[in-house]
Amino acid sequence: MKIILYGLISIFSLVAPVVGGYKITQQEATRILGESCELTESTSASKNGGHEYKCKFLTKSSTVDSPQRALYFMFESYANDAEAIKMFSEFQKSNQHQSGYEILSSVGEEAFFHSDGKNFCLVIVRKKNEMIRLKVNKFSEKTSITELKAVANDIISRI
Repeated sequence: MKIILYGLISIFSLVAPVVGGYKITQQEATRILGESCELTESTSASKNGGHEYKCKFLTKSSTVDSPQRALYFMFESYANDAEAIKMFSEFQKSNQHQSGYEILSSVGEEAFFHSDGKNFCLVIVRKKNEMIRLKVNKFSEKTSITELKAVANDIISRI
C-alpha cells in the first residue's frame, strides 16, 4: 500500500506542482491596515513559466476625512532565479533614488520599502525565484509600517 501511494504522489508531483503558502491572510491584512478589512479581489494564474497570485483588501470603514484604504498583494514565481533577480532589479532601480526608499536587509534575499509618507507604502521582497509585493494606497495614521514589514517577512519565510 505504501509503495502504491508513494508512486501516486510522485506522479502527481510531476503533473501538478504544489504552490506553497504564498497567500496573505485577512488577519495579516488587518494588521497592516490597522482596521477591519475584507478581501474584494483575488486572481491566480500560470504566467511566463511560473505562477501569479494577486489580491486586494479594502477597509470596511470610510468617511470624508478617511476614505476607504486598500492593500494590494502580489506573489509571483518565475521559471528561474535569474528572471526573478532581473525583475526585482527593475523595481529597485525605479524606486531607489526616491525619498522614503529603504533597503530591508533581514527580509528574504533582497527587499526594499518605499513610501512617500502620505499616499502609499510599498514592500517588495525576492527569495530565490519568487517575489512578493505589498502596497497600501491611501496611507493613514492607522497604517502600520512595522506590520507591513513583519507580514512581508512572515509570507516570504513560509514560501
